[in-house]
Formats: sequence, C-alpha cells, structure tokens
Amino acid sequence: MSNKFVSIDDNEQLWEEAECANIRGVCKTIIEKSSDVFSILKSNGEIKYISTAVEKLIGYDIRELVGKNVFDFYLNGNRNRLEKILDLALKYPKREIMGDIVFKHKNGQEINLEVHMQNLLNDNSINGILVNFRDINRRKRIEKRMAYLTTHDELTGLPNDIFFRRKLGNCCKNAEREKKDFALMMLNIEGLEYAKYSLGYEAGNKVIIEVVKRLKGFIREEIFLSRISDNHFAIIIEDLKSFGDYEEGIKKIIKLFEKSFIIDRYEVDISVNIGICFCPKDGENAEDIKNKANIALIRARKEGKNSYRFYSSKLDIKNNRELHLRNDLHKSIENNQLQAYYQPIIKLANDEIIAAESLIRWQHPEFGIISPNEFLPIAEENGFINNIGNWILREACKNYKDWAVKGHKNIKISINVSPIEFFQRNYAEKIIDTINEFELSPSFLILEITEGVLMENTDKAIDDINKLRSLGIKVALDDFGTGFSSLAYLKALNVDIIKLDRSFIQNALSDRTSNIITKTVIELARDLKLKLVAEGIENYQQFLYLRELKCYSGQGYLYGRPLPASEFEKALRIGNMELINKKVESPIFLK
Repeated sequence: MSNKFVSIDDNEQLWEEAECANIRGVCKTIIEKSSDVFSILKSNGEIKYISTAVEKLIGYDIRELVGKNVFDFYLNGNRNRLEKILDLALKYPKREIMGDIVFKHKNGQEINLEVHMQNLLNDNSINGILVNFRDINRRKRIEKRMAYLTTHDELTGLPNDIFFRRKLGNCCKNAEREKKDFALMMLNIEGLEYAKYSLGYEAGNKVIIEVVKRLKGFIREEIFLSRISDNHFAIIIEDLKSFGDYEEGIKKIIKLFEKSFIIDRYEVDISVNIGICFCPKDGENAEDIKNKANIALIRARKEGKNSYRFYSSKLDIKNNRELHLRNDLHKSIENNQLQAYYQPIIKLANDEIIAAESLIRWQHPEFGIISPNEFLPIAEENGFINNIGNWILREACKNYKDWAVKGHKNIKISINVSPIEFFQRNYAEKIIDTINEFELSPSFLILEITEGVLMENTDKAIDDINKLRSLGIKVALDDFGTGFSSLAYLKALNVDIIKLDRSFIQNALSDRTSNIITKTVIELARDLKLKLVAEGIENYQQFLYLRELKCYSGQGYLYGRPLPASEFEKALRIGNMELINKKVESPIFLK
C-alpha cells in the first residue's frame, strides 16, 4: 500500500487557489448586487459581459445585449459621444474616461447615465474595455433646478443679474463677430419703496409683478428682459434698425407707466427712468456697456420722473481718485505699500483654524487703505495683476515659513488667482518655482479660482489643475453659486473645494431660494466628496444653521475680520477662534 503525501508548497498553492476562488465569488456577489451596471466590451464595442443590474436600470435583459454592439442602442449625438469615450479609452489605456450620456430605456423613457470606461485589453483577467454606468437622473434634476434658482429671479421668473451678465457678454462677442449692433437699456423703477412702506411688503411684490406684466405685454418674446435687482431691470434689443426706432420704443415703455397700478383696491403711481447705451458705438465689452448705460440712467434720474437719456461721452465723470490710483499702482510694490491680511477658515464642528485666506490691501500714501475691489480691476485692465499675484504668493510663502519655524499649528493658506494670472504661459511652473525657493512643501497651498478660469480655456485649466494637484496643491472654486457651474463638471476637473458665495449665507434664514441653494450645494458637495467652505458667516444664527446642515467649514466676521500677518499669528498660537456675539436667540430653520 503506497502513501501519498501533500507537500507544504502544494498545500499553500491549494490554499491560495481556494482564497482566489473565494475572492472571485465575493467580487461576483458585489457586482451582481450593485445598482451600478458593470460591462466588458471588445475594442469594437461588442458586449462580452454585462451585470444583471442592467435590466432594472435600462429595461433590457442580458440575453438581449450580450453579443450585440453597444452603439446599436444609442442614437445620433449620444452615439457620437459614446464613440468618443471609447476612442479615448483605446488611446489612453491607463486612464479612466468618464462622461454623461442620455440612454433611451426600453420603455422609451430617457435616462441620464454617468459612464466610466477603462481600457483593460492587456489585463488577462478582463481582456476588454471595462465599463461602469449608473443612473444620475436625480442629480441632473437637482442641478437643473439649482441652475434655474441661481440664474432667475424667484418673484418674477425673469433672468437675474447673473444671467444678464452672461447674456450681455455673449451679445458683445456676437456684435464683434457679426458686426451687428445692439442696445442696452437700464431701467430704474421709482415708487416701489413707497408702495412697500405704505401698503406692506406683499403689496410691493404685487407692484413688481404688475410692472413685469406690463413690460412683457409690450416687448416681443425675443427681446431679453431681466430683473437685475429690486427695482432695476435691463432690456437688450438686438434687431432695431435706426436710432429713431429705439427712441420710439423707449417712449412707448415710458407710456406704460403713465397709468396708475391698481393693487388691493389702491392706486399706486409708479414711474420709470431709462439709460441707453449702444454696442459697439459706445463700448465693446460688457462691463463698459453696462457702466455707460448706468451713467446715462443716472443722468435721466436727475432730469425727473419718466425721463430717458442716451449715453454720450459728455456724461463721463472724470474721477480724480481713480486717475491717481491708476498712476500710483505700478509703484505700490516698489514702495512697499501692499499688505497681506489673513482671514481664518474654521472647521465648524470645533472652531479649529484649518486654513487662512490671504487677502491684499493697498496702503496708499494719500488715500489710506484701498480695498482690493477698487484697485484689482485696474490691475487686471493694465496687466499689473501678474506682478500683484506674484507678490501675494511670495508673501504667503514667507509668512507660512515664518510661522512653521516658530512651531505654530500647520494650516493651509489660500490665495485668490485672477483668470489673467492663471492663463499665463507656464503658470503652474512659476508657482512651483516660488514654493521651492522658500523650501516649502506645496501641500500648504490652496489656489482659489473663479468660474471664469474653468470656462475660458478648459483644456489649459484641466492640465494646470492636474499638474498642481499632483504636487499636493489644492484647488478651490470661489464664489460658487453665482455662475453656471455643474457640480459633476467640477468633479471631472478635480476641484477639491467649493466656496459657497456669501450672498446665499446672508439670506439663507430669510430667503427661500438662498436656503434651497445652500442646502443643495452642501448635500451635493458631500456626495461628490468635495470640501465646502461657507463664506460670509456674520452671526451666530447663520453658524448654527450651517452646523445643523453639517457644513464642513466657514469663514466670516463672526470669527473676525481679516488681520495683518502679525495679528493673525496671535490667533494661530491658540489654534482656534472664539465666536463673536453668541448671545442671540436660537435660529428658526426654514423647511
């Protein structure tokens, strides 16, 4: 009788095979139980494998799909989009390619899908293109609703100031490209404040609604009408042929206000003043056109009720202060007149300082402290913004290194980046060179960019953002909510942080729209694993409201105003910030 022995090596091999089989079984269970759909394609798009979740998601049985070409289930633009994703996956084997596609369910209903695709043709265990897709209908609905709330006036449904600024910019570009004139009319409605004071807030809102009804009843649908603030409206007209046509239209608008408005059985007299500017005759860019229309409006208001005025160069007000600032700005760095201030960014759960935003002030020898809102637009206009941006970065590096040497708490420093700076050639390299000069790790730095950076030159923005992030630098999107950003788009661009604009925080407890936007942004940022900073926290009620929503961090006057570096260092020694003015009643959270 012969005995058979199992060697230790054989035993280990059997154990490893059993373990692998077990792992494969676990993976198969996870895939089959997941609500996401997993699929493997051949390089030509033929479906080799697809998980059982597909039937619940898109209505097709596995047997209807395996062996078929995936492109047969898509039409027109969505087929082209899927082909592009597959082409990119084949071209870049090591990269995960993602995109959103609309798929038609077997029952005819359209579904928004988020598709992830990776080339694993050289992986013996897969030998194909790995695809993962999921239903994002809910996210798309929220984004669409949020985009509408952000760009439209809640009371009237008209486009708001955000929408208006984008529309005006596009009109200026079209005027330049197509050599086609247009007019901007800025309207100021007089008498609304008196109506609110005399009849109450609700009555005032009814007056605004009636004003909009009269305006919409007069102007054609293709003419752009916007409510840009409480009693200010803007009209953009692109197709009138002569100056006389515009003047005739303006007189008819004024005539709309000659008849009283009947509100709750009361007669309310409302008047209007109008300032008009033409593009490109009076200006070629949106900001210039808007400013000149407002100059004409100011003149019209001085002339009395129901007056209008066309812009002319004679209306320009020469600002002696601005001339001085323009002349002196170039010498501000040389004369050591710029100062760095720091405002703490706080983790709301425990008041811990986790970062500081670097802010700039100009100590002018004649006018004193100059706000960045006043001199940075001048710097962007004349090109000095690159010099200022370099100064800010160097100052942040110098201060951070000084604090580190003294053993203070490690925090991150965020600096604001102008789109003009960001689109410099070799911008990312210049940032790294400066950090290396101070012998610092790049991970201390956060770069705050605006939506303009993302939308002007997306390819360069993606490349620079990825380059900076690969070195540990974080990227934050500033003033989020005041533009047209998609959260999914931001995720694809690898933005790390969203800074929710202060306007929503200031109004969140009293304004339904701001409350909805604030809650939605916090929820979606959490879902997408993006850090969120709430800007402009000024009172304890706002702080409690945000903490209740589990907002990660915030900054604002509740924790203190921006401080010079030496003063901020004192707070850094402690490591957290005391709340100012806690003695208030508990907030009422809006449902």
